[in-house]
Amino acid sequence: MTAEFKLSLLDCDRSDPLADFFDARAAITIRGASHETAFVVAGRDLQAFATDLGRFAPAGNASALLLGGWEAERRLRLQVTRAGHSDAGVARVWMNSDGSADGLQSNVETEFVVPFAALTRFSMDIHQLVEQRTLGDATLTGEADGNE
Repeated sequence: MTAEFKLSLLDCDRSDPLADFFDARAAITIRGASHETAFVVAGRDLQAFATDLGRFAPAGNASALLLGGWEAERRLRLQVTRAGHSDAGVARVWMNSDGSADGLQSNVETEFVVPFAALTRFSMDIHQLVEQRTLGDATLTGEADGNE
């Protein structure tokens, strides 16, 4: 079953070249359920995450971690590690999901397996969005594996 994580950069202060913060939204769709959250993230943190993702090579060991939201209001944790001895990664997602129709928030935790090529594409998309200070999406797609 397909899993999809989408990172959307919604706003940044493009008039100030030193401003480094983006308003962002993350969404995960897995096993027929969708969850999303909004948060603030520093461009330098996005760049560091994308650089770490770029270090995933078929024979190497690597991990990448992206945290979204302020320290006291953590909204997102996306960690990618190698899936055993394969050419794939495991994306582990934790988010404090925005309220549903009843206005309640919930914590969501899930994981999925991501092919090496998808990690590379996700990394390049994030780099491009941040470097050009462009608003848009970067999507990571894989196969559902693990418990939600």
